[in-house]
Amino acid sequence: MNEPMVTDEVVAAFARDGVVCLRSVLDPGQVTAAAEAIEAVLAAPGPLTQVASAADDPGAFTEDFCRWQEIPQIGQLARYSQVPALAAALMATPQVRFYHDHVLVKEGRTRQRTPWHQDQPYYNVDGRGLSLTVHGAPGFGYPTRRRILSLRYLSAGARHAPRPWRTSPPFDLGELPAGAPMDHPLFPVVWPAVSV
Repeated sequence: MNEPMVTDEVVAAFARDGVVCLRSVLDPGQVTAAAEAIEAVLAAPGPLTQVASAADDPGAFTEDFCRWQEIPQIGQLARYSQVPALAAALMATPQVRFYHDHVLVKEGRTRQRTPWHQDQPYYNVDGRGLSLTVHGAPGFGYPTRRRILSLRYLSAGARHAPRPWRTSPPFDLGELPAGAPMDHPLFPVVWPAVSV
């Protein structure tokens, strides 16, 4: 019998610490799909692509956002894998919306550092139970590529919070008033489970 991935202890740790590590969330086929999605993003950069490393950096640090509607593998993983259910369990919320995907790639020998930070100030949302990320990374001195596909979710408590600065990603939600639930086509409900 398989043990549940998200136990009461894991939920309590997430509520207390804001972070937990869940291993083997994706099966090998899904890991392959994520790798294919990252390669597709790199092969056809989107309008939000950024190169965060300097021109003289021997490597490159590239990131791109919001590709789930163009890259089928990202849409499938974000909407139909077990990840939305895990997000719902961790955030203790009856509904989960997909917020956005974020691809980050550091080529081998990249010197560009990623300072420790949290992403909340970059987002146009506030509220209880948001799925936030906190991350940082030194330069990447190894000869191989480091790839990340980050899937970001919102709890039922998330509310639109217009910012006086450019958010990242820069969503144009002018018609959504401040304090409103994030009920918008850009942020589909992915939990309770939706059918394929």
